[in-house]
Amino acid sequence: MGIYLDYSATTPTRSEVQELMGQIMAQSWGNPSSIHSWGERSALVIERARLAVAALVGVRRRRSYLRGEGRQLTIWQFLV
Repeated sequence: MGIYLDYSATTPTRSEVQELMGQIMAQSWGNPSSIHSWGERSALVIERARLAVAALVGVRRRRSYLRGEGRQLTIWQFLV
C-alpha cells in the first residue's frame, strides 16, 4: 500500500458519496439547462445540493453558487 500525497489535485471519494453519485447519474442525467422533464429533474438535484451546501456553511441561499472547478470560481468571483 502506498501513501498518496497529492491531495491538492484530488482526493479519494468516500464510498457513500460514490453510491449517491451513482444513483444521481443513473436517474438525473438530463441537461439541467434544458426545459424538458429530464433537464428539470437534473436542475432540481443541483438546486437541492446548492441549498444543502449553503445551509452547511451558513450562507444565504441567494449568495451560494456552485461552480465546476477551482479556477472557474477564482475567475468568476472577480466578475461578480
